[in-house]
Amino acid sequence: MISIQTLPEPRLLAALHDQCFERPWSAKSFHSLLTMPGVTARVSLEGAEPVGMVLTRQAGDEAEILTIGVVERARRQGVARRMLDAVINESDGLASIFIEVDVANDQALWFYEDAGFKTTGRRRDYYQLNDGSRSDALIMRLELASST
Repeated sequence: MISIQTLPEPRLLAALHDQCFERPWSAKSFHSLLTMPGVTARVSLEGAEPVGMVLTRQAGDEAEILTIGVVERARRQGVARRMLDAVINESDGLASIFIEVDVANDQALWFYEDAGFKTTGRRRDYYQLNDGSRSDALIMRLELASST
């Protein structure tokens, strides 16, 4: 059974991020982010084992998904979708949610499009890749049906 909990422990988030991404963020980076206003971390647990994480930042009437990831062994089981749904379901009063996605990440692009996100912009050379090259990010936005 997968559950989602707000669990803002920087070392845990960094360890999860390291399992999910080629260029992981440090515990120090997570600590800095978690001290910012409007930042929330959620961790997906399978039993007691962390298998995914999402970090969001709310400002005004919009939220940004700063990062979302699932460890390899738990992928393709709906974990990311449940985390995204939790973010959306806790979005009372927000007009939109956005995320930047690497143009080369076809699976992520499909995932967000399937959830209703639309491409609204592009950031040139946004991501630095391990080989030193750069990749563009697409800005994807989900307009929420109602905001109060």
